Amino acid sequence: VARYPVIELLALRGVVMIVILCFFMARSGGWSQLRTRNPWGQARRILYSLAAPLLFFTARRELPLADLTVMIFGASFFMTALSVPLLGEKVGAFRWSAIAVGFSGVIIAAQPTGESSILMTVFAIAASIAYAMLMIETRRIGFVDSIFTLTLYPVVGVTLITALAAPLDWVAVQTSDIPFFVATGVFALVGHFFINKAFTSAPVGAIAPFEYTALIWATIFGFVFFN
Repeated sequence: VARYPVIELLALRGVVMIVILCFFMARSGGWSQLRTRNPWGQARRILYSLAAPLLFFTARRELPLADLTVMIFGASFFMTALSVPLLGEKVGAFRWSAIAVGFSGVIIAAQPTGESSILMTVFAIAASIAYAMLMIETRRIGFVDSIFTLTLYPVVGVTLITALAAPLDWVAVQTSDIPFFVATGVFALVGHFFINKAFTSAPVGAIAPFEYTALIWATIFGFVFFN
């Protein structure tokens, strides 16, 4: 995002993801995988899937990473709280405690500066709410649609929308950056698949605390790739 517009990044990442999905779709039922029993729910998932990364990457350009980290991890609170009225799930004191302890750890580890711009702060919080709603909707639709279909719809929807908008602010892709775009698509697709699998297999309140393990990977990858 330091060199390319966010919309272009999402469009090219999506193309990579669609190519991979088409390969697997041919081996797992073909066009029947496009059939969904909840089209409106899938439409909402497309909107949330577009809003979350668009707002996140936009905020990432200006917000200190520590501040952004704390705001994004607020999604665990949002999705757990929303799972009660929207999904009818029960969240006990133990799960709320796990989320609270985890979030406290995020604040301690990230050490936010509190010097963020108001607009970018709103973007970051909105991104965490959009992600929370995406997981809520995924949990709801996961009872009627397959994991492949759950993964396919947001990818195709977001890619089509961003591909239409990307030419308006296109930056020529350097050959040396192509592997990074491919890697972004591969990792995003793997992440989407397993996140969808997790949230369709267990209550939201049980999965949400594990979101905090991202801090471990962020620390390791930050050291390995960015010293």
